[in-house]
Amino acid sequence: MNVFITGGTTGIGKQLALDYAKEGHQVGICGRSSEKYTKDLQAIENIKFYKADVAYFDQLQAALDQFIRENNTLDMFYANAGIGAGKKVKEPKIERDRSLIDVNVNGFINSMEVALKPMMKQNSGTIVTISSLAALFGLPGNAAYSASKAFVRTYSESMSIDLKQFGIQLTCILPGYIKTPLTQKNNHAMPFLMDVDKASELIRNAVKKGKPYYGFPGIFSCICHFASALPKWALHFLLGQIRYR
Repeated sequence: MNVFITGGTTGIGKQLALDYAKEGHQVGICGRSSEKYTKDLQAIENIKFYKADVAYFDQLQAALDQFIRENNTLDMFYANAGIGAGKKVKEPKIERDRSLIDVNVNGFINSMEVALKPMMKQNSGTIVTISSLAALFGLPGNAAYSASKAFVRTYSESMSIDLKQFGIQLTCILPGYIKTPLTQKNNHAMPFLMDVDKASELIRNAVKKGKPYYGFPGIFSCICHFASALPKWALHFLLGQIRYR
């Protein structure tokens, strides 16, 4: 397969790129900084880096166009690029939130648009979107992140149905806490923290099975879905117990 992964130089995206390349697939990754295209990625012949910021449509379109020119088709596209809020604080930081939305929502829409063009033309393909279990309710101190991932989740839910007529499979992934540079900045408890290689395995298996929606780790996913169904007063009470370091 020819697989393209946004945000593929770090975290989950990087591990997915390494694992797909190990399976023999041709992998394209993009990121905002070429400095993150580290030697372990450069050493793998079937991984190629394209510098692009998903928040800028033209950059992303140019990167994917080049990947398709070099490989003829686009079989799988991961809309993975995203940023977190870093340390959680109770005081609103609107400028930080605006920057996060630029990447996590506008960048996501840009990713969907560039991926859909070739896939609809060839009447086939797989799109994988990376949401989060944080999409299920508004985490205190993390309003923009939760909202941005809720957008990805709901948008993906609709599109997974709409795209079937074009032969396109869409899988929306909702990870819990994964050991990545992003979560290292968190200043709160991270239950069921999972290694990134295990996360990659679970994601790839869910995509292989054609699941439209997959949250993990299993126990944590069940807890979060149960909590999201609680009366709002009960959910607000529980969320109010979260403490930051």
